[in-house]
Amino acid sequence: MPEGCRNYFILSIEDVGEICELFLKGNWSYADLGKRFNVSRHTISSLLTGRSWKGVITTEQLTAIARVREGRRDFNWR
Repeated sequence: MPEGCRNYFILSIEDVGEICELFLKGNWSYADLGKRFNVSRHTISSLLTGRSWKGVITTEQLTAIARVREGRRDFNWR
């Protein structure tokens, strides 16, 4: 690993899989998932939009997550 790089991760590969599953199966917000896994809402957002953990999350998972996000965006919360 190059000098100056951090060599630790708060999330494990198993955590990433669980985050994806929980988001797809339930009404978990980014904030709620962040609290559960002790990371920021931004970290969850980056993970679920494919900006991070690219080699772990499959294209099929990202497509399913995008559909869920789109459905939640269209939902009338009132």
